[in-house]
Amino acid sequence: MFNRCSSLTNIIIPEGVMNIGPHAFYECTALISVALPNTLITIGNEAFSDCTALTGILLPDNLTSIGENAFYGCDGLTSVTLPSSLTSIGNRAFPFYCQEIRSYIRNPSKCELTSEPFVYAISRLYVPKGTTSLYETCENWKEFFSITEMDD
Repeated sequence: MFNRCSSLTNIIIPEGVMNIGPHAFYECTALISVALPNTLITIGNEAFSDCTALTGILLPDNLTSIGENAFYGCDGLTSVTLPSSLTSIGNRAFPFYCQEIRSYIRNPSKCELTSEPFVYAISRLYVPKGTTSLYETCENWKEFFSITEMDD
């Protein structure tokens, strides 16, 4: 689609779009901001991989799947908020430097994490009140450096 477009700095993906395909914005190194539609359900493998200027992304509430390496190499992306609708997060979905993860997933056992979507050793996970024990006993989610409940 726009992969390797070095002059693309901002993009607004219109309502009605449900999927962003693999490699859609791969290596768009000048991409600073992306507005995703509320209709978005899937972000494909490596869709935003190596968009090194990207510093933030607001994932829509209806998103169910984030593919492998979707935001890998987006080293400016140090924090991400996961909507409660997510059911699948692919391997290395987020960059090494993404140290703060805010999850609104109330039941983590219903969200499949394939292998290592995050760098657990340095990432702090913030979860909804009353769900810490669910995350601490759930495969892969329990590997985070720290798990802390958020204030409502």
